[in-house]
Amino acid sequence: MTCLAFLGLALAAPWQEDDGKARRLIEQLGADFLEEREQARKELEKLGKAAEARLVDALRSPDHRVRKVCLELLAVLKSSKALARGAELFKGDEDESVRDAAFLLLQALGREAEDPLIAALSSSRVEHRKGAVRSLAEMKSEKCAEAMAELHRREGDPELKSAAFQCLKSLGVKPFLLECLGSADPALRRDALEGLARLPGDDVLEAVGRLFGRESEASVLGPAFDYLKASGGKSEPHFTAGLKSVHEHARLRSIDGLRAIRSEGAIPAVAVLLKEEASDPVRTAAADFLKSHGLKAEDALIDALSSASVKVKLEAMRVLGEIRSEKPLERIARLYREDPDAGVHGKSFEYLARLGAKAEKELLGALDDPDKEIRVLAIRALGDARSEAAIGRLLDFLAELDPVVKVAARDALVRIGPPALEAVNRSVEAGKVKRPAAEAILALFHQEEVEAFLDRQLTEEGQSGFYEGQFKDLEAFGTPKAVPVLLRIVQEPGYKFRFSERVERVRDYEIKMRELAVMALGELKDAKAVEPLKAALGEASAPRFTDTIHEELLVSLHKLGEKGPLEEFVKKSSAEAEAGLRGEAKDDACTLLFSLGLILNRVGRREEAREAYLRIVKAAADHKLGPTEANTLPATLYNLACLAALKGDKAGGVEWLGKAVRAGFVDRQWIRMDRDLDALREEEGYRKLLADDKLFERPGD
Repeated sequence: MTCLAFLGLALAAPWQEDDGKARRLIEQLGADFLEEREQARKELEKLGKAAEARLVDALRSPDHRVRKVCLELLAVLKSSKALARGAELFKGDEDESVRDAAFLLLQALGREAEDPLIAALSSSRVEHRKGAVRSLAEMKSEKCAEAMAELHRREGDPELKSAAFQCLKSLGVKPFLLECLGSADPALRRDALEGLARLPGDDVLEAVGRLFGRESEASVLGPAFDYLKASGGKSEPHFTAGLKSVHEHARLRSIDGLRAIRSEGAIPAVAVLLKEEASDPVRTAAADFLKSHGLKAEDALIDALSSASVKVKLEAMRVLGEIRSEKPLERIARLYREDPDAGVHGKSFEYLARLGAKAEKELLGALDDPDKEIRVLAIRALGDARSEAAIGRLLDFLAELDPVVKVAARDALVRIGPPALEAVNRSVEAGKVKRPAAEAILALFHQEEVEAFLDRQLTEEGQSGFYEGQFKDLEAFGTPKAVPVLLRIVQEPGYKFRFSERVERVRDYEIKMRELAVMALGELKDAKAVEPLKAALGEASAPRFTDTIHEELLVSLHKLGEKGPLEEFVKKSSAEAEAGLRGEAKDDACTLLFSLGLILNRVGRREEAREAYLRIVKAAADHKLGPTEANTLPATLYNLACLAALKGDKAGGVEWLGKAVRAGFVDRQWIRMDRDLDALREEEGYRKLLADDKLFERPGD
């Protein structure tokens, strides 16, 4: 042997040796003794890829034990070369253990074995079907859709059936999911809707619409409703059709849907439902839908008044009153006078009362109603309407023995105002009304006028503030008439505000009204207010007083010449604020500085106020105070905007105002009311800021 030949043998030896070893080991897999077979398996595992070709060849071995182990080893290797033979063995090998091993190989190959795995969906063994579903779902096989759907239709194993559904749902197989909408199983219909939620299309909309119209299960109706609602105006015909559903909750949801998409075209259909509906909740929902369209639904509601059903008439009258429809006035007035049903009588009166002055003639007639409650309501409605035609009858009611009627008549005369007061005085002179009663009416008139002025200083959010000239109208009304009322508001713990019944947060309303009353007393500069205000200052801990009212007491006394209390407060608070900024109580220091800024600004020391506010801004930035800690920051920035505007610094005012709004000062109504900002109104930055609705959104809007 030449040296060259020897070298060739040496180079070939390693793979040839592995190949030979693999052949011997594979033959050993068929040995009689388990120990030998296991030893061969371990050695083949060590050879790994070097044994792949021989392992594939061995899949044609007549010994099922050899075929099985080779398949298992090839699965570990994820051998693509074994795919074709492995698929054949899975499909037709007579030995079950070999078929199981072949299936493991197919699973290991994943996407490469997609077709054989799809075929495995029809396997007679549930374990293979489950494994195939799992593998095809993991690889997101779109190719399997038809076979997977067929499996779902015929499968008896609940767990496997559910797995097949989840696979098809995740794939978004639209035809299958649409088919499931017709299932007798409500859970399947619900899950199908969930899968279709992200699959837009007219075919889906039509199918969901048909389901919605016939659905009886609330758990399915909800998702169907959500899909239709998200489709906007396209869902109108389906919601309209749903009005005729035999299921009450479907009719209710149909009305909800039509209202959500603001369907004007559905007004006639909903009007028919209002007239024909037997269910109270559905009837009310139909009436409220028509109400949401206001006067556009007026004719439909008027038509409902002709219904033989009392309940329908009641709903129609309620809504017509709430939308302030004047068109059916004569018709409803006739119902009030002639309908024998007590409910119709009462509801028709409510309509008339809502119209107020427009129904003055009918309300005057209601003063003779046999029902005392209606008479009292008519008195109040005529008072709110400022009906001069009612004055004579109201004066007669002052002589009533019934205290409720008498009080209602008194309050109505107060609301009517000067013409009624003149009539009261004439009645005193004629001996028909006692002077104490007339004086009480005059006092109430003054009280309401003063309260009404203060109330106008509040925004819809219940907030207020101060600007120069804020109380000029109150001064024009007359200091001698206003001051006694203002002092009562401040002094009387149980003072009853005339308008408090119309607000939700009565306590907050009363605090703000007292705060404004104290401010007004300082601005009106009536010396008679000094001692009562000093007394109130001494009661600072009383429940009716707050820190803000205490601060306004200091300001008002200062404006009335009593400067000592304010100066003492400024000195003490300044020292405490400085100490707080140096120590840990920085949020408390900011609160004190804010109070100082308010007080100093109110007494005309604007530069000192500005310095106090700037200290807050600096502290919030330097110490990174959070929104809760620096809770005065939005109002601080707003007040800096006011000071800049008053100084003529328009650019600075707009800049500070923008910072205030972005920091949380979102009471746009007060910004528009505050005369301190008048210099900014024509600035482009101001207009853009106020026009940006998103900036003024409140949490939960």
